[in-house]
Amino acid sequence: RDRSPSRGLGDVYKRQSQAIAPERIASREVIQAQGPLGQVREVDLVRMAPSPSNPGGRRPGEGGTWFLDAARLLAVPPDPDKAAQEALRGSSHGLGQVIGVAVDRMAPSDTLLVGLSRAAVHDGGAGLLDGMGGLRAALGLVAGRELVLALADDAPLGGMNGAGQALTALSDLSAQQAQDLDRRACARARRILVELAAPRVGALPVIATPERTGPAVSVTARGTGAAGGAALVLRALGARALPGPRLMAQLVDLASAARRAELIITTAGEVYDVLADSLTAVVGSVATELALPAVLVAGRAAVPRAELA
Repeated sequence: RDRSPSRGLGDVYKRQSQAIAPERIASREVIQAQGPLGQVREVDLVRMAPSPSNPGGRRPGEGGTWFLDAARLLAVPPDPDKAAQEALRGSSHGLGQVIGVAVDRMAPSDTLLVGLSRAAVHDGGAGLLDGMGGLRAALGLVAGRELVLALADDAPLGGMNGAGQALTALSDLSAQQAQDLDRRACARARRILVELAAPRVGALPVIATPERTGPAVSVTARGTGAAGGAALVLRALGARALPGPRLMAQLVDLASAARRAELIITTAGEVYDVLADSLTAVVGSVATELALPAVLVAGRAAVPRAELA
């Protein structure tokens, strides 16, 4: 019942860390955390071996790079009924927990890459903030840290093409239920943004400044819908967001691997066009640069022949 383009991406992105070659890994730790409905789930925290390229944006020698395979924690269940339960009652609390553990392992100069994708959970990032210990604790946790979100897609939290509207494709929720959930999630996210932006003398500093966060983050901004809105809260706390396929291509050193190949094969759940920075586009561009043939295997493909070429 693969009824959404994002389901295919979610299946890929919940196993991101397994694609990294062993020689690129300095250490790997399995972290147990709370899943959307309180069940125990595991995610990988990988410390990358030194490399000339640094996808986190820092120059070589300015700190190490870590990768947290957080998409596995909130991966969309294949059963639409279970996905509906996660949407109605689920929380991103465990995501806040694992980010806290990961930051605790890092040196101050290190960079943490957090892999995130679409989720059935839709709590506007409120659970994430709670899992990080609340607003004040979250601010202290990320202060001076370099966090980069590797996003599987760039859907906003709310809006006509937002993560909330996609819930009917991922689950058995009715359109009315999805709309009500989306309205509540966006309201929670807006309250969090207001709290983060408000000056509190002797308590919370003002962090929503152009120097720290760049353009203002809103519930309809691109790339804020991952993990039920957790991406929005993390960006408001100072994290940067980059296209996941391009970031992962650097982590797994796709260009070097392609130079040793005669054929490149990639997959997707459903493909209707080739969007910039999508997995299909990133793999295709590597193949094109090396004049290699590329094969796309998809559950459903309706890409115009000219665009696919």
